[in-house]
Amino acid sequence: MPLRQNSPKFTLCVITAAHLAVDLACFYLLYSSFRPHFGDLGQVAAGFLLYNVIAFGFQPLIGAALDRRYLSGAAPCGCLLIAVALPAAQHFAWLGLILAAWGNALFHAAGGLLSLNLARGRAAVPGVFVSSGAVGVSGGIVLASHSFPLFPVLVLLLTAALLLSCCGRPEGETRPFSPSLRALPFGWLLALILTAVVIRALAGGLAPMSWRSGDVAIMLAGVAAAAGKAIGGFAGDRFGFRPAALVSLLLSLPLLCCGGQIMWLSLAGLILFNMAMPLTLCAAAALLPGDPGLAFGLTTLALLLGTAPLFFLDLTPAAAALFVAVSGLVAALCLYLAFAPRRKENGQASA
Repeated sequence: MPLRQNSPKFTLCVITAAHLAVDLACFYLLYSSFRPHFGDLGQVAAGFLLYNVIAFGFQPLIGAALDRRYLSGAAPCGCLLIAVALPAAQHFAWLGLILAAWGNALFHAAGGLLSLNLARGRAAVPGVFVSSGAVGVSGGIVLASHSFPLFPVLVLLLTAALLLSCCGRPEGETRPFSPSLRALPFGWLLALILTAVVIRALAGGLAPMSWRSGDVAIMLAGVAAAAGKAIGGFAGDRFGFRPAALVSLLLSLPLLCCGGQIMWLSLAGLILFNMAMPLTLCAAAALLPGDPGLAFGLTTLALLLGTAPLFFLDLTPAAAALFVAVSGLVAALCLYLAFAPRRKENGQASA
């Protein structure tokens, strides 16, 4: 039975914690069951790519169905599907991977929609929701590397499914996001925002970080990415989407490009680089006020388009740093063209 609809903080805590649990379980499966199953790295890469295609590529369709109130209970069902996938993957690696990917897609589309409906126009809310996934990814990789037992991960997922089933969909009118967007045609604005997401995803995956090996480094990278996403939402609400996105993105580039061998510089760069993520999500939701699930799904599809080439690229650290610098500037240009200066109440422009 759903809890009262007037407990948004509880619901946000639940979906944020469930996000961590889902990504932790999926990457635990990928690295503890699927990856050791194959000696051929080509098969492993193909499996990881298939996982990403299902988990991220189908979210626009799932999100659009959720906008029309289909697929009721998608978030807890996604957790349960991953719970089934975990033991299945130990004997049937491909089946487990496919089930986990579909469970991930169901949860993310439903959780993302719920975070946007809870937001009431504040980017901080979806920023908090999306942040925990990075910690889950790092945690799943670390646990798998130490042959962590399956049972606690299953308990974590089942607990998440139970709590999610207690969270009803927010009722009433959802206050739309109101970032200052340029007076451009809808198609141009959406293309600029999604292009920025694609380029950022590719640049983030190529950023040279030779220090990122070992449990502590992996976890710190995840925490830094999570912190950036959470801070970005609050910064966008406080200072406006345009200055928060542009300043953080431009400041991150020299840190990511030149700090590849210095962990603390790279971590600072990761925090700044990820701050734009919730802002592009909320901008997409602002363009599609009646379809927040579709908006969330389009940004995850853009993430897929940005990360898919990583399976085929093999750049030297110097070439990767140059690519990150150029692509980061292109992403910043897209956001500059999409976001207008913030307006004061008297109508005068401000930064």
